[in-house]
Amino acid sequence: MNNLQHTPASGNLELFPTPDYLTWRERFVRSILRILSVLGILLVIAVLPAASIGGRILLVGSYAILLTITILKTSYFLRAYTLLGLVFAIGLNSILARGPMVDGILYLATFIVLSSLLFDTNLDFYALGTCLGTIGLLGVLSQLGLFRPSLPDAQNPTLTDWLVNASTLGILGMIMVAAINQFKNSFEKVHGQTQIKLDSIKVESEEAEDSLGSHAERLDQQTKQLRSTSVVARRASEVQTLKDLLETVVDSIAEEFGYYHTGIYLLDKESKHIFLQSASSIAGKQLVGQKIRLDPESQNLVRTVIQRKKSFIASDPTGNVFVSDPSFPLTRSRLVLPLLVRGNVIGMLDLHSDQIQAFSQEDAGTLQTLADLTAVLIENLRMLTEINTTTNQLNLYRASQVTDAWWKFISRRVPAYQYTPAGVRPVFSRSKEEFEGDSLQVPLVLQGQKIGNLRIQKRGAGSEWTDKDRELVEKIADQAALALETSRLVDESQRSSQRDQVIANISSRVRQTLDIDSVVRVAAGEFRKVFDLKEAEISVGDPTAEPPKSQKQTGALRMR
Repeated sequence: MNNLQHTPASGNLELFPTPDYLTWRERFVRSILRILSVLGILLVIAVLPAASIGGRILLVGSYAILLTITILKTSYFLRAYTLLGLVFAIGLNSILARGPMVDGILYLATFIVLSSLLFDTNLDFYALGTCLGTIGLLGVLSQLGLFRPSLPDAQNPTLTDWLVNASTLGILGMIMVAAINQFKNSFEKVHGQTQIKLDSIKVESEEAEDSLGSHAERLDQQTKQLRSTSVVARRASEVQTLKDLLETVVDSIAEEFGYYHTGIYLLDKESKHIFLQSASSIAGKQLVGQKIRLDPESQNLVRTVIQRKKSFIASDPTGNVFVSDPSFPLTRSRLVLPLLVRGNVIGMLDLHSDQIQAFSQEDAGTLQTLADLTAVLIENLRMLTEINTTTNQLNLYRASQVTDAWWKFISRRVPAYQYTPAGVRPVFSRSKEEFEGDSLQVPLVLQGQKIGNLRIQKRGAGSEWTDKDRELVEKIADQAALALETSRLVDESQRSSQRDQVIANISSRVRQTLDIDSVVRVAAGEFRKVFDLKEAEISVGDPTAEPPKSQKQTGALRMR
């Protein structure tokens, strides 16, 4: 029979113990010894008074040995062999005292069963043969008169009694040995199958741990990338100019992700060229402004990314898709991402790493989000720049219009007014003495243009103007400028309305007749009346021009 000992599984499988037969029988021996140590004292007390002197010595000595091997830490084999010896000795003593009776046969049967259970060798067959040989030998010696049990003559066993009991022990012993061996064989098969399953579970567990470890590592890497992405996005969102935005993005990506070169390329309006606008590495900064022509017939890296609107990953030189760049000889991995805004490519984000296989599809997905955000910020800053430019131009135009309008307006008005104790009076000319003293002058500003001045002076000498006073006067000056602008616009509106009315009246009077002389007379009269003229003259034709050869010269009609 094969040895059933094995090495327990290590690792997490220790939580699921295998059916170890050696461990089981060690525990079995300890349990038997403890039970016999407790119950044996009762047996000694019950049997000891009726036993002979030799029986008493054997009984007490056996119990002492039993108690010793139970309490002391001894080896398994010492305990097992001692237990078998004690059981055999008790059974033999019973047979020597009372012949092949039930109790002696029972002890010998127990000896055979324990021999089969406690050992993997063929000790059970040797034990069975020893018991049968002992009974047979004692039976022969009893019939020859060399041995007699301590029984009355009438109760001495006959040869038949010895043969029957020996046969009974042999049959029972064979049955028990066969059953126990069958049990151990089945146990061994279960053990082998269990061990195979446990080994399979161990392999699967190790594979699962490796898979979980790699998944956790990827998850940790993605978490770090997302954290770095948020840092770059926060820094980029705080920038107000396009140049600062591009520099912030490339420097932040290189710092947070550990790439030794990061570059941003932007397309021109015709999408025929792409320019390197910003770079993080020293070599890249030297190439800022580099132009790459997008030839429709070529299928280079840049053209592929822009045309397909998808990221492109290139790895170490051993790969079939690696694209080397002589400007960056340390590059071992490269990731190019399109900058997309509303489905349109406005440029690309170029990332270089000096590590082999540094980029994966998961990395490309995460970094594409950052590229899309960068593209949106670039487009927003472009639009903001255009709006600011247009607004500035509009403000300049409006300021120029305001300046021209006010110069025309004041050319028809008194240039200044002054409040005095005597009342408000116009000021046609100002001398330098008027501006001397503790006076406060605040400009009247409209649309960023100065349209006049406000000069005020406190009563009494030595009075000074505080900052609060100046602030209040400036607010009043702003409101005065708005009021003056409103007044000017109303005046212009009225004058325009009057001009339209005059034109309408003249047109109505002129259209009342179809006679040329009448039309001319009416028009001249209306002009003289409306503008209060001394005289008005209307000429029909050009008297200084030479008439055509085919026609006579037409004279001019003048009216005064």
